[in-house]
Amino acid sequence: MRSNSFFWGKKIRDSPEPKITVGVFGTFCISSQDSSIYLSRRKSQALITLLCANNSLNESRSRLCGLLWSSNSEKSARISLRQELTHIRKKTTIENSPLIGSDKFTIWINHENTFLESQLILAELEKGNVPDQLLSGQFLQEKYLSHLEDIDEDLNVWIAIERNAFERACMESLHQMISMSADTAIHERAATAILGLDPTDELAVRTVMKHAIRQGAMAKSKKVFSLYCQRLREDHNLRPAQSVLHILDPNNNPPPNNKKAASTSSAETSVRPLILAHQIASSDVEHGKKFPVDAIRVSLLGSLARFRDWAVREIKENELSDFSENSTDGRCFELLFNTRGGIDGSTLIITLRDHAYREIIWSDSIPIHLEDAVATHRLTIRKLAAALKLEISAQRLRRTLNQPESDLDQYDRWLQGQQLLLSWDATDEAKAEQLFRSILSKWPSHAPAISSLVEVLNTRHHIFPGVMPDKKRNSEALDLAQKAVRISPQDSRIHLSTAWCHLMAGQFEQAQYSFDLALQINDYDPLTLISSAMGYCFAGDKNRAIAVAEEALLVSAGGEPIHWAYHSCIRFFCDDMEGALEAARRAKGAAHFLGGICTAISGHMDDSNMSSEYSSRFQNHIANNWYSSKKANKQNIREWLVNSFPISQDADREKLNVGLDAAGFR
Repeated sequence: MRSNSFFWGKKIRDSPEPKITVGVFGTFCISSQDSSIYLSRRKSQALITLLCANNSLNESRSRLCGLLWSSNSEKSARISLRQELTHIRKKTTIENSPLIGSDKFTIWINHENTFLESQLILAELEKGNVPDQLLSGQFLQEKYLSHLEDIDEDLNVWIAIERNAFERACMESLHQMISMSADTAIHERAATAILGLDPTDELAVRTVMKHAIRQGAMAKSKKVFSLYCQRLREDHNLRPAQSVLHILDPNNNPPPNNKKAASTSSAETSVRPLILAHQIASSDVEHGKKFPVDAIRVSLLGSLARFRDWAVREIKENELSDFSENSTDGRCFELLFNTRGGIDGSTLIITLRDHAYREIIWSDSIPIHLEDAVATHRLTIRKLAAALKLEISAQRLRRTLNQPESDLDQYDRWLQGQQLLLSWDATDEAKAEQLFRSILSKWPSHAPAISSLVEVLNTRHHIFPGVMPDKKRNSEALDLAQKAVRISPQDSRIHLSTAWCHLMAGQFEQAQYSFDLALQINDYDPLTLISSAMGYCFAGDKNRAIAVAEEALLVSAGGEPIHWAYHSCIRFFCDDMEGALEAARRAKGAAHFLGGICTAISGHMDDSNMSSEYSSRFQNHIANNWYSSKKANKQNIREWLVNSFPISQDADREKLNVGLDAAGFR
């Protein structure tokens, strides 16, 4: 499947054709071996950038119109696009060949070796090199695509996502260099690059300060420390970590009982659960395996940071007391790392502990391998991130469900509503909708609540059998989803909800784009994966649907019953009837539509006894949960079932109808 970041997977390769580089850091310029081309029209710049950002160097006209002229009518947007293309063709001829080509539906870059400047930077990092651009100043990521800001609101969302992806990819690669290499020169160069992106990164601050002191450059060490303290104070209201203070003054000790410490401020202001990530406590792990262990920890924390459900902060043992008086509400957790040696190698033990109650919530162990440690453990890290997410939510719910609603903050109330939605029960959904609307009545810009309300509206016809999809309801959902995206463009589940709005409206290309964004932001979340897979299936991209569904199984080590209901649908429409039936059995009746899928499967399998059983069972189940004024007969139930799926391809709709006919459900 496609990587989290748009630039991963696009390999820089040797070619006799000169590389064409598109500048994206504040100034737009198309540079080739012999010339440089500047375009003054910002939408022309954006159009070329969008084409280059796609691995295939092409994009559909409709998607480009949506990103660059989102407030225009489709006709007006297409006219504007044609005008922009005419302008680009006049200005961008390279080696006697036009830069872009097009047909009725698609626009593309003609030169295969055309790359964004950001893609070249990431390629160098993957080779283990630190590009000079990352050493040229502070906050390079803020300059990334800055020249394209405010062209269009939807383009702003795309820019925010790509900027975050670029920064995250840089930080992950640079941290791995520090963790995996024993070369202090590489450490110092990578750490300097990190400080250019984030001057408060503690590991990078320590690395650069220690290197400067070893070189006798005490002034440089103090300058780095001064900037670190300034940014901590101004951006986060935090004080320096004790480990950093110790570098300048080894005899320095933290002031006793200082409850105004930075970590206390963080705990007091956070509305999300806070995960305190400990350093690795080594026992008898082999010294040579220290770097892989560090890399695994760094990669895991990077994975955790992608979820909106919590905040992650690295912590030292002597800083824990700063949290003690502010963590009795169940919001503070500790993530502990220990290593253990053995005959077959070393093991990393990861434990999740409630900070206030010292309760062990979850623990697991993974083997440590020297070879390609980060890549080897990528799947394990995904499973750990998924498991931590589920455990934390369950723990929070146990603490909050028994409290009166007035005592719950907005996060707790939202989390309660989310838990109610998981049951796919009509009564629970009604309660959840009430919770979300009550949150929004006081906090209209609470993006998670908006997203969850969109989910309620999108699934209404599935939760209430007999209720048909409704254009007015879908229009409300889409308006809310687009509002939420602009409030919180880095939230993968908001993009997921937006994608389903587009599906329900028959806007299949826009839906796939939103699914792409959701996975680009967070392909570590099992629900995002399986929901996107089902969406791709309905949109007609079966290969993508199968690949993402398989990824969901790997990440979640199986999945919740409702996830298996999604798998059943995907496998049915992908002609895997045996697999669809097995997935339906694992779903344990988690969704009302499952009986209809099983009935259609039995029809395709030409098993009359199975058809009779599933048909009767499905009709009885739906009749007992019917919410329409129409009679719950086979004809009306079938109409509800077939129309409840936003199917793009006539062949898929026919497949469902043929199966139901063969099973006698008509």
